[in-house]
Amino acid sequence: MQDHDVESARSRRSVTRSMTSALTGLVLGVSILLPIASRASALTATPTAPRGGPVQLANAALDSGRGPGGLATRAPLTTSQRRPVVVTSPRTLSVTAGATVRLVARAKGRPSPREQWFRELRFAHRFMAIRGATGAVLVLKRVTTHLDGTRYRAVFTNVAGHRSSRVATLTVRSRPVTPRPVTTPPPPTTTPPPTTTVTTTPAPAPSPVSVTPSPTVTTPMPAPIPAPAPFSVPPSAPPTPPVVPAPGPSGAPSPVIVTLNPQGVTVTSGASASFNATATGSPSPGVTWQYSSDGGATYVTVTGATSSTLSVNTATISMNGYLYRAVFTNSLGSVTTTAATLSVTAALVNSNNWAGYVATPGSYSHASGTFTVPTASCTSATTYASIWVGIDGMGSPTVEQDGVTVECNAGTATYGAWYEMYGDTNVNCNCYSAVPLANTYPVSPGDEITASVDAANTTWTLSLVDATANWSFTITISNPTPTPAQTSAEWIFERPMICSDNQCTSSTLATLTATTPVTFTRAQATAGAVTASIIFFPDVGVAMATGSPLAVSPGPLSTDGTSFDV
Repeated sequence: MQDHDVESARSRRSVTRSMTSALTGLVLGVSILLPIASRASALTATPTAPRGGPVQLANAALDSGRGPGGLATRAPLTTSQRRPVVVTSPRTLSVTAGATVRLVARAKGRPSPREQWFRELRFAHRFMAIRGATGAVLVLKRVTTHLDGTRYRAVFTNVAGHRSSRVATLTVRSRPVTPRPVTTPPPPTTTPPPTTTVTTTPAPAPSPVSVTPSPTVTTPMPAPIPAPAPFSVPPSAPPTPPVVPAPGPSGAPSPVIVTLNPQGVTVTSGASASFNATATGSPSPGVTWQYSSDGGATYVTVTGATSSTLSVNTATISMNGYLYRAVFTNSLGSVTTTAATLSVTAALVNSNNWAGYVATPGSYSHASGTFTVPTASCTSATTYASIWVGIDGMGSPTVEQDGVTVECNAGTATYGAWYEMYGDTNVNCNCYSAVPLANTYPVSPGDEITASVDAANTTWTLSLVDATANWSFTITISNPTPTPAQTSAEWIFERPMICSDNQCTSSTLATLTATTPVTFTRAQATAGAVTASIIFFPDVGVAMATGSPLAVSPGPLSTDGTSFDV
């Protein structure tokens, strides 16, 4: 969104100085990027197309109940579209390995919300969409201990917004091992020796003997028998040392030994990363590389990666947290290195007027996000800031967007909602500025706003929901001209442009309003058949780094890619 000359804009404002009039001449959505040689082909600065326009025409169209290019519906949030409300969240479970797990999550809303399951593996630090898991019941068959500590949640989405279920943690215990019974043989039976009975018969008394004296006979005494020597046991022989074979001849087979494990690498999105690993063995081991996208639960072989260095070209945010390892093999077996982590941060490009995140390239049909309206810090100067969600504008001549603008004038802050089909003058009040919403859609600091842009064939639907003020706005636009490119999706804090007249024959960038930080949440997009958060698409961070007294940069994406501060 951009601004016209302040004096020209002021002369066309209504006496009440409503936000509707304050938006006169604001031009939003075109990214003014500074040259970056390394990304010149992908992020070309978009020429500023002239635009601007009288507020009276926009107001008349809205107050009559019809917006240019389509109907503007004003049904309250409680009777038309309703954000999803989670009625059933998955339960935290503890099971044994090999069991089948069923997680259930349900929500209601108007229209009926779509459902997508996400999981965060232990130590992965981010939720990832589970391909094909779009039903109320998520079935996990034959779970293993690799899933221990994995967290699950369901995200429900409709045109009115998004809701996430509570997070359920899955605990997987190892299957208990039943020890084999040990049979102890009974002690041997000892048979007592037979009892021997000894009967002693007394000798009969000797008969009287007549002793006849005889000559004295001297009988020599036998020599004493020497006592036997004490019994001695020879000491035990020392143990025989093990025989260590001598080293074999050169070239004999030897097992694989890893000498270098791959190390973790941190790169920015779009850059390349390299991992190195080495090992010794005889014969020389061959090598293959593997990667894991689920925190190490499973690994996939990298086709053609058979050298000691693995190069990962054009890393994306969605690859943040991937693990890489090498497997070395020779005739004696295989050895696997430790795993190294690839960390990918968003690449920041500099812009004069945008700060936030852009998903590109791709073919986008949906973008949505929720933010809280910030509080302005006004001085006597006239300043502007816009917060919006949209499709296109990064290297394309069209922008389809809606959001909120914060204006300061003479120390007073005003807040207002708007939408824009930049490039289509039939929609934008026959000029080139954003279309402000009427005062029946009030906006205040602290309001929770959900903005969404959807395309179905040639029909576009732009919606704003203020959950705090309890209103919703939707406009449907058919066959916009020129045909939108649909090559990017954005979540942006913008410094608008001021145009001098309706056709924006001359323009300048506004002075940026100083505000409290803005937090985007529930950010997601649809490209092709995939609906997911920012982190699942090729993306780039944009920093409003020059051309303004206030340099603004986006903070890092949350682990699930749905949130960031700016």
